[in-house]
Amino acid sequence: MVPILRSCLRNAHLFSRSSCVSSPQSSSLFTSTTFYHQEKRLDPRNQSSVNLVAAKVRAGSSPDEILLSLAHDKVCNNIEVSNSLVDKLLFRFKDDWKSALGIFRWARLRSGYKHRPKAYDMMVDNLGKMKQMDQMRAIRGNESKSSSCTQHCG
Repeated sequence: MVPILRSCLRNAHLFSRSSCVSSPQSSSLFTSTTFYHQEKRLDPRNQSSVNLVAAKVRAGSSPDEILLSLAHDKVCNNIEVSNSLVDKLLFRFKDDWKSALGIFRWARLRSGYKHRPKAYDMMVDNLGKMKQMDQMRAIRGNESKSSSCTQHCG
């Protein structure tokens, strides 16, 4: 349990640093309407996983608290993280940047999962809408480092 906590904290700090020097240009190809229609097409198994993870997120908590809560939850650790699951969770928490960022970080730490560019775009859009520019730059910097960057970071 302690090694997991240390790993989560170490990886969480990676997201708190910004490596982009210039401000990111958010040019999302995705709109809320697109996200809404995608959520409506969820299969029941995926919707159940979305609901289980969403139920574990406490509104008002910091992204780090949410990350640790999800990382230490046995139910959440038994859920297979997929691109579809992450997309649906980011959409669900589009107006709660702290929860969305905690979920984004938790998913990134899961074995066998790697964010695709769409997840980065969604997270950057959520943070930009909430005027969380430092967090947005940190995400863009991590996107660039992971070689998933599809847009110019600076």
